[in-house]
Amino acid sequence: MAASRTTDPLEDATYSAMSVGEVEAIGARCQMPFCRQLDFLPFKCESCKGKFCLDHRTESSHECTHKGEWARRRAQSQQTPASRAYTQSPKPNILNHEQQCADPSCKTLINTPLVIGVHCEKCNRSYCLKHRLTYEHNCDKLTPLGARPVGQTQREKGLAAFEKLKAWGAAKRAAMPKAPASASKQAAAARVQASANMKKTAKGDEKIPVEKRIYVYVEASSETITAKIPKGTFFYSSEFNVGRTLDLAAKSLQVSNMNNRSESAEDKLRVFHVESGRLLGFGEKLAQCIQSGNTIVLLRGVGAAQNKMPYYSVHKRPDAKLTEEQQKLKQTLVDSGQEWSSTWHNILILDPAYFSAYLRLRSVPLLKRKLSPKLQELVLLACDASCTHMYEPGIKAHTTNALRAGASKEEVMETLELTSVLGVHSLSVGVPLLQEVMAEKGQSFKSDLSPQQQKAKDDFQRKRGYWSESWDGILRASPDFFEAYTHFSSVPFQQGTHNHLDAKTRELIYCAIDSATTHLYAPGLKLHIRNAIEHGATQEEIVEVFELAALMGVHTVQKGADVLMEELIANHKK
Repeated sequence: MAASRTTDPLEDATYSAMSVGEVEAIGARCQMPFCRQLDFLPFKCESCKGKFCLDHRTESSHECTHKGEWARRRAQSQQTPASRAYTQSPKPNILNHEQQCADPSCKTLINTPLVIGVHCEKCNRSYCLKHRLTYEHNCDKLTPLGARPVGQTQREKGLAAFEKLKAWGAAKRAAMPKAPASASKQAAAARVQASANMKKTAKGDEKIPVEKRIYVYVEASSETITAKIPKGTFFYSSEFNVGRTLDLAAKSLQVSNMNNRSESAEDKLRVFHVESGRLLGFGEKLAQCIQSGNTIVLLRGVGAAQNKMPYYSVHKRPDAKLTEEQQKLKQTLVDSGQEWSSTWHNILILDPAYFSAYLRLRSVPLLKRKLSPKLQELVLLACDASCTHMYEPGIKAHTTNALRAGASKEEVMETLELTSVLGVHSLSVGVPLLQEVMAEKGQSFKSDLSPQQQKAKDDFQRKRGYWSESWDGILRASPDFFEAYTHFSSVPFQQGTHNHLDAKTRELIYCAIDSATTHLYAPGLKLHIRNAIEHGATQEEIVEVFELAALMGVHTVQKGADVLMEELIANHKK
């Protein structure tokens, strides 16, 4: 029985039973002060070595003064020599860790427990996650580590191949003998036979109608990199453009096509037409530039040197020099305070008559000058910055001109803030329509204003200085939104921190954005015309605001002329 009460102190328990030999003559009393129970086989605490009864044998029950001591001794006895010798490795830093992001501007340590490294196969360097992409660490400008110097770049090889093909095509055309009149029938028969043989071997999409097929010889130059099939005969639809034909030809010849994956001109493929001796534009229709029996060659690395020219450098082209009359028109625009740009240059080159007509239209409000130059620029800025237009070139130009005309940064900022309230017209139009539909269904908003709604109305009148019946429906439909809008729209009116524009100027700006062609909000326009007149605006000043807003129509030509000129240059057309 005594043996059954004996426990190993290393077992999972905070106590061990005493052996019979250790028990005093009649046992021992529990050492808990309020217990003192006599126990013939008491328990000994392995932490404080005290003797306790069955109820107080655990450390928690007798509030052991050396709580946990037995567990610490046991843990030390179970440790192996290797685990005792283990020490935590120091935190990686620049002194004890050699691997760092290869980007010169980055000091991030890579290949640590917290930050992995990404190896770039192109430049043979390792980077952090932020600089892992090729354009983030300027990979194209780096020489790969361990790379051997090369004699020619891909672009130089492509251009050399292009020149050779041009010379070969010219020699081929010059060497073709002119068939005598007597042999014309034989030559025609030979061409028909060659065409028939070509149609038998050509590969392509069988769904293309026979009458729309164009049969061509396609070759891959040695510079196109790993062309598994060097050449072949294929047919394509006459409705395809050159770009789509290039994709299909590259796939058929198993040529690596990175046109849609790389921004580098050296990686891009182009189509060289042997018979015409030129590179074809991606947007050209096949039927307009290729005939059945022609030969095309896929070239890499020649696009930038041959067909690529940004539209903003058009003024450097010899065929784009301004005439004396065009120079006068340009000077007239510059003298009016408008900054010259490539966009105006494109319009002047493409249609001088339209350019001259616009100058006359623009001069009307500039010559009348019922509004100050500063106010004119703020009105134009509001029209271009409104959420219904967002014409970024105009925003930049009129911000610059307004500052030059004497506007402060606070006045420009308040103009933008006044313009931003245009979004509330979603409710101004939507809520009345909602009321009409509800009336058709026999429903309506409550006619009487609640105390909250009346307070919101009074607050709007106090901050904005007016009230319109158009606000009634919005106030009844959503008083919470109306309160928030009142605070939002009143920021430019706050005395002390804002309110840099006078009341008449603010109302004229509201007239401009409501009358703009991209908005045309008649209820708001009528309201702000009335407010502007009450604040001292004249009829001539309000009409001049409308004239300035009407000038945004020219933005159609500005955007379109840039696109047109870019396409003309890309395709080498005038």
